Amino acid sequence: MTQAGLNRRHHARTISFPERRHQSRRHTVRLSLSLPVTFQVRGQFAKALCRDISPGGARLQTDQPIPVGTQLILQLSFNRNLCFVGFTGEIVYIAATDAPEGLNLYELGLRFQQVGQVEGRVLEACLEELGKAASEVVSDSLASRLFDKQVSIVVTDRAIASQFIRRRVAITGMGVISPIGSGRQGFSQGLQQGRSGVGRITRFDARQFPSQLAAEVKDFDPTRYLSPKKIRQMDRCTQFGVASAIQAVADAGLDFEKLDCERVGVVIGTAVGGLRWAFEQERIKQDGGHKSMNPYSMIATYPNAVSGQVALEFGLKGRADTISSGCASAGTAFGSAAELIQRGELDVVLVGGTEAPLDSTIFGAMCSAGALSTLNEEPVRTPRPFDAERDGPVLGEGAGVLVFEDWEHALERGAQIYAEFKGWGSTCDAYSLTRSDPSGYQATRAVQMALRDAALVPEDIDYINAYAIATHACDWTEARVIKAMFGARTTQIPVSGIQSMTGYPWAALGAFQLISNCLAIADGVLAPTINFAVRDPNCDLDIVPNHARHAHINTALSNLFGCGKNVALIVQRALV
Repeated sequence: MTQAGLNRRHHARTISFPERRHQSRRHTVRLSLSLPVTFQVRGQFAKALCRDISPGGARLQTDQPIPVGTQLILQLSFNRNLCFVGFTGEIVYIAATDAPEGLNLYELGLRFQQVGQVEGRVLEACLEELGKAASEVVSDSLASRLFDKQVSIVVTDRAIASQFIRRRVAITGMGVISPIGSGRQGFSQGLQQGRSGVGRITRFDARQFPSQLAAEVKDFDPTRYLSPKKIRQMDRCTQFGVASAIQAVADAGLDFEKLDCERVGVVIGTAVGGLRWAFEQERIKQDGGHKSMNPYSMIATYPNAVSGQVALEFGLKGRADTISSGCASAGTAFGSAAELIQRGELDVVLVGGTEAPLDSTIFGAMCSAGALSTLNEEPVRTPRPFDAERDGPVLGEGAGVLVFEDWEHALERGAQIYAEFKGWGSTCDAYSLTRSDPSGYQATRAVQMALRDAALVPEDIDYINAYAIATHACDWTEARVIKAMFGARTTQIPVSGIQSMTGYPWAALGAFQLISNCLAIADGVLAPTINFAVRDPNCDLDIVPNHARHAHINTALSNLFGCGKNVALIVQRALV
């Protein structure tokens, strides 16, 4: 390269750009530092440092001369080795710098092009966190408290940038088996009508128990989905999950004969899996010996029976994973499935949660812990989330499966996109076996992590689907978390507790909530919190009471705060 080329400048060595302003951030963040950079251009790696970075560009130092005009992409990655966002830029100057004898060093000026509002927020938040890591006070904005310090920078040319960029996740199909309606349309109607799925238990004789209520799925016919042989191989929990997956695949219009099934996977969450089957077979063995047991009992009781059977149903060879983290199992499954797509491992994932815990032994264990509502004479008035007279949840059952799909993959096949999965967060209280930490600190952190993962701020959330378990302690804690996160906006954000209708189906609840949020975005109707009569002053939220509410929302949050495991999920209106 000629000396004239080396001396070419664009105004000044420190690149200056106009101040960018957002509703929630009033700072222009510029950071001077020496951060190692992975520099890969034209198929070769180079040593590099990032000396200066701002929302307008970066000043890099490398031992390789990169010609002025070269198009590069600077990408920021956080603790999951995923790139939040990539910034296209152009080398606008190059200059030789002082270096030890025998070493050539060059300073490069990289100007970013067309940084969007969301990308700008991510970049500014990252710079703030990098500033903290360098013990520099850069900004007092909220974002600086949300990001972990594990940040890396990758600079590549366009040819290999797609290997690093985090892919978007489209939600293109939904299937559901629930006490208030099955199938996407049936479930939607149940939500909008405020239908209660709670009644007296019919599955077994519950007269010995203080609680005699359940939210049962009463219209489920497995023969609509499965052959008699397959039905004999599956617990009710697995039947629910496979049926929901079949619905979701049909809703998404997926044709697996046209897809690479090695790039399609399954991730299902369940708290107890086939435990009901195990107790049932134990009773059969007690009466007739082991030869009277179902020969499929061993595999039917495995927690991973659901994901395995779904994979077999469609011939899926990508992944078949099971997540079991209690009531938050489906929430963790959604986050895990999204990451499989975001990092490019899979193109499509069938993901959800399923549960069928309505067995006398399981039910008796819940009653022994005093964990269930005892409003036996008025089943349609319970559970009552956030109501001052609430007395606990009602055990339920069901399943929900969604189709998560790589955004470009969905667009290429012309799929309908209900919403975009934006981000998630997960924490653990490590406080008690049976109770959540009343401070709500870790639950709050899960919401913060979800916002960070989604590159959003609290002001972006305009609807909350609450965990709303209908115990005094848990509802108080959740209200405390919501108020801590959203401050003065708390009373302006609608909150629904759909568990008031569906009951408490453990892992399936997370799937019901996420489907409910996708429907709210698509249809503009917020599900009600039924049985809400007496306001609890400690739960001073904008509860959607008793009847559905029409509203246009863009971004919805789901909370799953169950017995110490906390998951928060964010979905957003699909913007192509």
